[in-house]
Amino acid sequence: MEEIQFIEGKEVFSKVGIAFFLLLILTEIMGPLFYIVMEQSGIQEIVGKYHLDLFLTQMPMYLVAVPISIFVLKGLPAHGKPEEHSWKMSRLFACFCICIGTMYLGNIIGQALMTLIGVLKGGKSENLLENVVMDTNIWGILLIVVLIGPILEEYLCRKVLLDRINQYGQGISVLVSGLIFGLIHGNFYQFFYAFGLGAIFAYIYVKTGKWKYPVVFHILINFMGSVVPLFFIRRLETVLSDDMSKSLGEVVLSLLLLLPYAVMIIGLIITGIVLLFCFRKEIVFSKGSICIEKGKQFQMIFVNVGMILLFVTCGILFGISTIMS
Repeated sequence: MEEIQFIEGKEVFSKVGIAFFLLLILTEIMGPLFYIVMEQSGIQEIVGKYHLDLFLTQMPMYLVAVPISIFVLKGLPAHGKPEEHSWKMSRLFACFCICIGTMYLGNIIGQALMTLIGVLKGGKSENLLENVVMDTNIWGILLIVVLIGPILEEYLCRKVLLDRINQYGQGISVLVSGLIFGLIHGNFYQFFYAFGLGAIFAYIYVKTGKWKYPVVFHILINFMGSVVPLFFIRRLETVLSDDMSKSLGEVVLSLLLLLPYAVMIIGLIITGIVLLFCFRKEIVFSKGSICIEKGKQFQMIFVNVGMILLFVTCGILFGISTIMS
């Protein structure tokens, strides 16, 4: 019986790998095609005029690749759908603080690694996606980064994925969801914090059965990590580009606005790290309805056609991203 479940498990995780392999391949193929169509139709010029270049880089994924990946995953039975439980606001706030701490720690690791790689390359590494975001207007970021992205990503990487693998145990579900979420970002700048956040979001979903919690967290985190910093950066750039004798008051006002926000973020980071350390023993994973012995779990999850395709593709994309940075 267990051997049959092991074979069936390999098929499930292979299909999971294929779904996200298609996500990456279709995104890479559709991206240039989408750009050519936009350029030929004249839409690219309009998009550039309104500083919406991020639209051209992300829409092929959200309009084509994500729906196809969802379709592939939905071919698997949803036997692992978690039971629904509500959490108190205090517990949700504690998880949110842990998310903030994880995000900034992961970001520091990614930045440090890419800085080291830049030094070894004899130059300076540059986050190309961050540059695109910096050139996009705030309304575009709100639409793509803060709304469309979190909703579709959480539906795919948490709701659809976890409903189909959670029967193999919550620990496996959290690990696979977090790892895949980190990998599909396609670069070392984002991998570490995306992996950490993906694992936390997955943990929240398998414990509560409510994907609205991760969605709200994802929206808030993307807002705090993109819109708010960009607002302050552009405000200071505008002020400093003016006559300093006339804009000194604006500089002071901008700094006065920035200071409490910075203090709040530092407070959330420290609180999150402390909470994670204090409550680490309470983080437990329930076994699933299908139990595979530990010696075979790695083979079931990762040693299959779909997952191998996914990891090879991610390795290539990470390599290209590192070289181009």
